[in-house]
Amino acid sequence: MGASTRRYRNGMLGLRLDQGCIIQRPFDGFGVVGAALPGTNVLPVHTHDRAHLFMVYSGRVVDDTHGQQQYVPAGELLFHPAGIVHENHVVTSCAELIVVELTPALAATFAPLYGERWQTARLTFESVRDLPEQIREELAAHDSASGRILPALVEQLLALGSRVASGLGPRPEWLRRTLAYLAVGYAGSVSMRELARHAGVSVSRLSHGFAELMGRPVGAYTRELRVHAAARALREGEDSIAEIALTTGFADQSHLSRVFRASKGVTPVEYRRRDRAERRMQNAERRT
Repeated sequence: MGASTRRYRNGMLGLRLDQGCIIQRPFDGFGVVGAALPGTNVLPVHTHDRAHLFMVYSGRVVDDTHGQQQYVPAGELLFHPAGIVHENHVVTSCAELIVVELTPALAATFAPLYGERWQTARLTFESVRDLPEQIREELAAHDSASGRILPALVEQLLALGSRVASGLGPRPEWLRRTLAYLAVGYAGSVSMRELARHAGVSVSRLSHGFAELMGRPVGAYTRELRVHAAARALREGEDSIAEIALTTGFADQSHLSRVFRASKGVTPVEYRRRDRAERRMQNAERRT
C-alpha cells in the first residue's frame, strides 16, 4: 500500500459534515452513514479496516478498484471486504448514499454462509428485496423503534446478499478445492505443486487461473489468510505476538510484524492496543 493511501479506521469512512455527511448512527456490530455528496466530491485512494456496504439512492458514483472502474448508479449497492484499496468520486451533480460499516465479528458471521470468503460484489436493490430502501426509511426515522428495526434489516441484507452474490459467477471446481484447502492449511507450508495436485490441475493452470479469478496470486491470498487469522487472534486471545506468529504461518514475530504492518498499516502490538482501547471506550459509552 503506497504512502498516499488513506486508511479509515472505524471512522465512518472519513466522511465529515462539511463533505455532505448528514446522518451518523452507531449500532452494535455496525455503523451507518447517510450522505448527500456534491458532484465535486472525491474520496481519494483509501482503504477500510472494516468491510462495508455502499448503497446509492440517487446520482451515480464511480468506484475505482485496482484501476478497474465501475459506475454504481442509483438502485445498486457495492460490497467491499476490509482492506480493498479503492477510490470513489461522484459523477453527477449530487449523489445520495448510505454506507454500512461492519465490525469484523459481524462480517465473520455471514462470510462463510455459502462456502466462500467475502469478496467484492455489486447487486441491485431489487435482487435483495429492496431492503436498502427500508434501511433508508428507518435511518431517517431515528426513533426508538428504528434502533431495533435497523439491525434486523442489516442482518437480512447481509444474509440475502450472501445468497445472491454466491450465484453471480460460479467458480470452477478446481478453484473451490484450492480455496477450501487454503482455508484450513494456510498456516502450514503450502507448495504450488501440492496445491495443484489437490486441485486437480497443472501448476501453470493454478498459478495463472487463480490470479485471474481472485485478483492476486496464491501467495498473496495465503498471506491475507494468515494476516486475518493473526488479527483475529490479537483481538480475541491473550497469546503473545511470538506465539500468534507461529500458529498463523509466519516464521517468527519479526516476520509477522513486517507483513502485518504492510497489510494493516500498524504493527500487531499497535493493533491489539487500539482494539482494546476501542473496546474500553465502547464499554464506557454503554455504561453512560
